[in-house]
Amino acid sequence: LTLNPNPSRMIGQARLTSSGDQLNLVEGRELNAPMAVAIDTSSTPAAIYVADLGNNRVLGWSDAANFANGAMADLVIGQRDRYSTLPLGPGTALNSGLRGPTGVAVDKSGRLFVLDAGNNRILRFTRPFAQPDDLKLPDMVIGQTSTGTNAPNQNGPAPTAKTLAFSSGSTLFTSMVLFDAQGNLWVTDGGNHRVLRFPAGRIGDGATNAPEADLVIGQSDFETKTGLQVSGQNQLVKGKMNAPSGLAFDRAGRLFVADGLSRVLVFAPNPQTGAEAVRVMGVLGTAPQGQPPLPPPLPVNETRLLNPQGI
Repeated sequence: LTLNPNPSRMIGQARLTSSGDQLNLVEGRELNAPMAVAIDTSSTPAAIYVADLGNNRVLGWSDAANFANGAMADLVIGQRDRYSTLPLGPGTALNSGLRGPTGVAVDKSGRLFVLDAGNNRILRFTRPFAQPDDLKLPDMVIGQTSTGTNAPNQNGPAPTAKTLAFSSGSTLFTSMVLFDAQGNLWVTDGGNHRVLRFPAGRIGDGATNAPEADLVIGQSDFETKTGLQVSGQNQLVKGKMNAPSGLAFDRAGRLFVADGLSRVLVFAPNPQTGAEAVRVMGVLGTAPQGQPPLPPPLPVNETRLLNPQGI
């Protein structure tokens, strides 16, 4: 007697076959190491997107204010369905899939920009909730010439105004994206130790793949990627960075950038390429004259920061 080895029913999962690396139930409501949140105020009601890094996807809920606790996401971006979590992208079954997304941002027109760190790119999705198909596809890519490539700096020997480096081997930088009041897109390019600005006109209507940034901070030009080594002395250097991550603007237009030197750099409004910070937060500063510097570990107090990631 030949027995059928395939089960007809299953308890513990939503379907018989699995295409994820999570042992527990994954059905489109849960998160694994969420990294960033974006609110789409262009829609009514406002929608919410969450970068679900550990599940290699972005989840979206159509009503940010009124969804119930534990509610199923209304859409999934970066996977073919809500039950899958494997890292995707070039070289897999879905070129436009996600591998470790760390940032999300929405522009004034409701376009969603996803920082796909493991694939060294930013993907643009035009109004995902208005797309009729379950599989949401991007219509533009930043940092790569197409959705079929994902090498850091487009596999070149040095960065350019068109390239990004969010990962290197097993290292994944917690880079972020953010829009300013003028609609320009700002990106912490962690692997290149810099912050880039992509002007609104190059990422909006009619934009093409691999647009050029028009401003860089943390480097003197677009072709340099020198980063500061981690040291107490380098914490006071205001014109260079080490793997920047979180960033934010205040109402006056000042730019705040957290980097790998356990500090936040504050830049004056309207910074130019190569600008130096006007202030450093999270650093104790120099020891009083005639006194030796404090030996590590430094004390926890109201001034010092340790590896800040978001602002």
